[in-house]
Amino acid sequence: MINEKSRISCVKDNDRKFLTMDIAKQAKCLFEELAALDKNNIGINRLSYGKRETAALDIIEHKARCFGLHTYRDCAANLVVVLEGTDPALPVVCCGSHMDSVPQGGNYDGAAGIIAGLLAIGHLKARDFRPRRSIHLLVLRGEESAAFGIPYIGSSLLFGLATGNMLDLTDSATGRPLRECLYRVGADVDNIEKGTVITNPENIKIWLELHIEQGPYLVNRNEPAAVVTSIRGNRRYRNIMCIGQGGHSGTVPNNLRHDPLLAVSELLVTMERKCLEMNDAGHDIVHTTGLMGTNATNQSITRIPDTVSFSFEMRSDNIDTLSEFDDFFKTTVKNISLRRGVTFSLGTCQAVPPVTLDPDVITLLSNSFSRNGLQCTRMPSGAGHDTGIFTTVGIPSGMIFVRNRNGSHTPDEHMEISDFLLGQKILADTIKYVANS
Repeated sequence: MINEKSRISCVKDNDRKFLTMDIAKQAKCLFEELAALDKNNIGINRLSYGKRETAALDIIEHKARCFGLHTYRDCAANLVVVLEGTDPALPVVCCGSHMDSVPQGGNYDGAAGIIAGLLAIGHLKARDFRPRRSIHLLVLRGEESAAFGIPYIGSSLLFGLATGNMLDLTDSATGRPLRECLYRVGADVDNIEKGTVITNPENIKIWLELHIEQGPYLVNRNEPAAVVTSIRGNRRYRNIMCIGQGGHSGTVPNNLRHDPLLAVSELLVTMERKCLEMNDAGHDIVHTTGLMGTNATNQSITRIPDTVSFSFEMRSDNIDTLSEFDDFFKTTVKNISLRRGVTFSLGTCQAVPPVTLDPDVITLLSNSFSRNGLQCTRMPSGAGHDTGIFTTVGIPSGMIFVRNRNGSHTPDEHMEISDFLLGQKILADTIKYVANS
């Protein structure tokens, strides 16, 4: 049996071994440690403000201290890793991403940006580099919307954006309100409820986030990385109801039916045609229905359904395109209602506007690609990111995408370490350049 003294010695030996590894092995080691938190589960389950998310923050904090970096938890329980500059009064260079995941997600979504930032500033520290500006790595919590139904919680709380009933939202797994979950991980709930600004946007010079691409664009182009130009906004109808008239499947002629499932099917096919038409005309628009069901209490193979519930989401990097598609959606709903004798209740529409990333930061990142002998592809992000919050509060922000096979929000995420290291090199190069400005 290993006694406490031997255990501490073993840990220290492991830390020393980590510091002697090359950067590729360090990256692999960090990803493996994070994945090990879910060794008995399917995929990654670092749910927002849960035990595994906290344990993952602890891993990153420990490795940061191995590099000799200062760490602390802010009032929203995000982890902050600091390499202090020679003029700490200057606005700081910030990088990072989120640590939480969706249920049964992948190990690279969010974590890739955190590990890239840690290795960037850790290796600067190891080389005794003293930047003019301090550099902060932010390990953000609660980016995914799976637990509480809203995204970007950790980054929103940084800037005092806890609005409305946010803290009353309940965890889908435990039923606990967000307020309690924040308290459990050490957040200053009293100040959060007051809308206290934890971080003044004016104190941040730049925000940089490396993230895996969550679609197939870079894979199809056979390119390892890209600079992000914008983040698609969205409009989401989470709880639409189409109400028709139930009946016997064998006795009601089709021309006399008020079938809500057929009405919804017609709506979705019509919207797909409109989407493809707009795509062909050069507009950026996608749409998805991820939830659909008939009434579980009376559905039957021999019964015409009386109600259908479904969701409808649209995304675009252009606000006018979103508005055009949304208007067409509402008009189509009205026309189908009249023709089929059904009623649609759209419920509440949640809207997030598109975000255009800072052109100067895009240029900085593009120049870093060139300095490192890489072709620079520019592309929009179809998924939302914490970067959108930083941009919204006026912080010049930019993103690097790294190629990722097999999709995202799935255990099958696959990022080559060689691709990651290219993206990490771009991030580190840009951090160093801005930190000395």
